[in-house]
Amino acid sequence: MDRLSELSGAEFDRQYMQHMVEAHTKDVSMYQRQAEQGEDPELKAFAAETVPILQEHLQLARSISENLTQSNP
Repeated sequence: MDRLSELSGAEFDRQYMQHMVEAHTKDVSMYQRQAEQGEDPELKAFAAETVPILQEHLQLARSISENLTQSNP
């Protein structure tokens, strides 16, 4: 947060989206692990239902991040 607060414009956009890619990558991994190895059936089911949504969000974040990098090197 401190680093982002010092940025503006295109550099802020690039750094923010890079953070989103990293965060969503971690989220997908955690939810997949829970869906596969969790012990609570309800939590496993919730994680399994949520993984595709998180994967879609990750894909969108990657796409936006790549577009920002390509358009503003």
